[in-house]
Amino acid sequence: MKPTTLAYLKTRLAGIECAECVDAVRLIDEAVTSPFSDLPVRVERDLCHAIWGCVSRALDVAELSDLDVLKLDAIEAEMAGRVLTARLTLGELVKAA
Repeated sequence: MKPTTLAYLKTRLAGIECAECVDAVRLIDEAVTSPFSDLPVRVERDLCHAIWGCVSRALDVAELSDLDVLKLDAIEAEMAGRVLTARLTLGELVKAA
């Protein structure tokens, strides 16, 4: 995952006021070791999986506006896709023929 992609994700999450999004932003901050290098695939997988959990929890328990729910729905789908793509790349999942 590119640093610019992470920065954009962080901005989107920071714009939603709930404890779970604060946790997700903290996870991004902890994962970024260099503003100039892409995350390794395993780190990206683990980070996106953790963010996916935070977002899912927010959708379940946080009091959110309708707009914030839409934003988090989109981020949740994005994180799921990134996790599955990383798992395919790492050979943890295999495409059916």
